[in-house]
Order: sequence, then structure tokens, then C-alpha cells
Amino acid sequence: MISDPLPQGLTEHLPEEIAEPLVRSADWLGAMAELTCSRSGESSCDWYHGAWQYLRLLDFVSSPWWHASFYRNALARQGADRPEIRVLISGCADFSTYALVHSQLGDSASITSLDLCPTPLIATSWYARRIGASVPELLVADAAEHKRPGCYDIIVSDSFLPRFRSDALMELLRTWQTSLAPEGAVLTTVRLHDTGPDEDPRKTERLHRWRQAATDARTWWPGVSDLPLEQLHLRISAFVANQERHSSLDTSTLRVLFAEAGFDHATISTHAYRGKRFALIAAHKEPG
Repeated sequence: MISDPLPQGLTEHLPEEIAEPLVRSADWLGAMAELTCSRSGESSCDWYHGAWQYLRLLDFVSSPWWHASFYRNALARQGADRPEIRVLISGCADFSTYALVHSQLGDSASITSLDLCPTPLIATSWYARRIGASVPELLVADAAEHKRPGCYDIIVSDSFLPRFRSDALMELLRTWQTSLAPEGAVLTTVRLHDTGPDEDPRKTERLHRWRQAATDARTWWPGVSDLPLEQLHLRISAFVANQERHSSLDTSTLRVLFAEAGFDHATISTHAYRGKRFALIAAHKEPG
């Protein structure tokens, strides 16, 4: 049973504008993922989308709202003096990137949300209808294969790049560069790690830490979700076991990658959130 107002334990670490829609959607999205997540043979991404909003409620996983000032400022600069701006959200775990883009650009933006799985697109449609906005164009597609030459003024993608191996990563960046209109920009973030791709000891430590934090939240969790604690632990375990980081990127490497992909200029700054370091990237395509 969802309580109203939101539990204090939740609002102590999440602003209400973020927490409230998650509370309304986490259980149905978690239940729906088993049916709607993409499948290839015996595999499915329901371990990811079925857990994602629960992990966001616990503030475990990266969200564009962690870097809201960067995105808002960059969107405002890129959207200035344009009567209409075309935005591609390339890869979306749920509705969070759409929510941030729409909150900044409003109805002046023509938004396309793309993901390989329909589950986050269904969540995006739900959120758009909930706030009374037009539902964006929803595309089930591979981000690296979605080429629309010169079609978008802004491409937004949060914490996406480390999920690609080197060849696939370059293909994605070149696809983005092709799909940008002149004077367009890619806005994205990348978690900066001091180590290489995930290793089992690090996963074991993360699993223990997350499960303990979930247990500590049991005083307020019943006011947020009907999911029992033991089921939350199982979803956390499946997420940690399956989530892979295929590359470790630093700012120097990122500058080289964007230059090799054909971007004319990439501005990269860094931002710390709860002890984690992120690169904040605005990569531009100049006219001509």
C-alpha cells in the first residue's frame, strides 16, 4: 500500500519530484518487465528493467537527475533561439531522461525515445500521459544502428557508453555524429573508474553493500512498494550478477574517441556524486 505523503526515509535522499513518480510506477514496471522485456533465446533484460526503479528508489544507480544542473544548462544553451528543437534520447532505462528533457524544454521539443527494449518506452509513455504532455516518438531499435542523417539537434544519453565494447562504442558514436544536425550536440555522462571492467570481488562487495542498505530501508520501504524485502534482495542479486561494464573510460580517452568519431569539439568536465566521479560531456558538430 502506497502512503501519501511519501515516507520520510525516502524523501531524505530523493527529492519529491523524483521520488513520487517512481513510487507510482516501480511495482507495475517491475511486474511488467517479465512480460515486456526483450528476449533473445533464453535471455531477457527483465533482471535490469524489473529492478531498475527499485534501485533508483534506494539511490543506488546513476540517473540523469544526479547531473541535473549539467543537463539543464546544456539543454538551455542548445535550445536557445530555436522555435522547435529535435531531441533523441538514445537508450533509456525508464522515463527519467525524458522527464528531465521535457522539464527543461517543454513542448518546444520534439522528442524521440529509443531503446532496444520496449519496457522503458512503455514507462516513458506512461510518464508523458501522466504529466499531460504529448507522448514522444517511441522506437524499439539498436542505438548504434539508428541512423537518421542530420535529424536531431540534441542527442541525450545518460551513463550508456561503458556498456559497449570498443568497436561497438565507436560505431555508436559515429551513428550519433551522423544523426546530428549541423550545430547539434551530444549530451552524455560517463562514470569514471580507477579500475578496469567489473570483476567478481568488486561485485561481491557491491552486492553486500546494496543488500544491507535495502535491509536498512525496511522501516520506510512498505510505504513505497508492495515488494517484500526478500524479493528486493533477489532482484538486487540478479542485477549485480548480470550488469557488466565493458570498458573503463577516462577523460583523455573520451576526448580521443569523440574526435575519432567526427565530432568537432567535446567539452568535458567532471562531477562528483556521493563519492563517485563522472565525466559530463557536450560533444558538438559544427556547421559545414
